[in-house]
Amino acid sequence: MDKELKKGTRIYYNGDMANEEGLGTITKRATDKFGDYVYIKMDDGRDINRLPVAAFSEKYLGHGGTRFVTEEAYKLFRQEAVDRITEELEERKGYSGNEIDDALVPKYAIQPLRTAVLVRFARGEIDVKELARKELESRGLDENGHRL
Repeated sequence: MDKELKKGTRIYYNGDMANEEGLGTITKRATDKFGDYVYIKMDDGRDINRLPVAAFSEKYLGHGGTRFVTEEAYKLFRQEAVDRITEELEERKGYSGNEIDDALVPKYAIQPLRTAVLVRFARGEIDVKELARKELESRGLDENGHRL
């Protein structure tokens, strides 16, 4: 990480309660007996002076624990987030037309179940297929959801 932080490197600052987030560029790098520092010119005109290189994280995690990262790390985080959302939406598509209804997506439908029940399902102690067949039958439906 340290080697990536040279003059001209684009950075992302996550901000905090008193300072707005934003992008900037490292304008200078310095070293003294106390360590390595960078000077940053934010795109909105702010200056961040004498920021210890140790304040930078290699990976952006999307929270206050990773305040300074390279712009590349920030963009990677954002792209991964977009990819996850796109994947989730694709998974949900088709369960209820174009609407999103978590109750119809199998992996979300079992989330409300108690852990003890899930453990018994996982161990094979409860026959999930038989349980589903009985529930369908109680609703007057066959395995295909058609009226009996």
